[in-house]
Amino acid sequence: MKPAYLTGVFQALLAAVLFGASAPLSKLLLGEVRPVPLTAFLYLGSGTGAFLMLFFQRIRNRGQIVEANISRNDLPWLARALLAGGKNMGNFTD
Repeated sequence: MKPAYLTGVFQALLAAVLFGASAPLSKLLLGEVRPVPLTAFLYLGSGTGAFLMLFFQRIRNRGQIVEANISRNDLPWLARALLAGGKNMGNFTD
């Protein structure tokens, strides 16, 4: 039986690999697909992957939710992370 933290490590590494692969793959598709639909497909793929991950976790844990809840102390950190991640979103050109 492997330690529980290895599942999280595997998921983080997989996310990093997929995120890193998205830029070169997007460049290949950018000549064929316009930027907005390409972005929509990337978000759709991300959402589908997240859904599948949660679905299989629920099956493995027999329907029990094992995630920690977001506490009130986490909200300032979360707000800062959201603001820092979205600060350059107004610079689109088509």
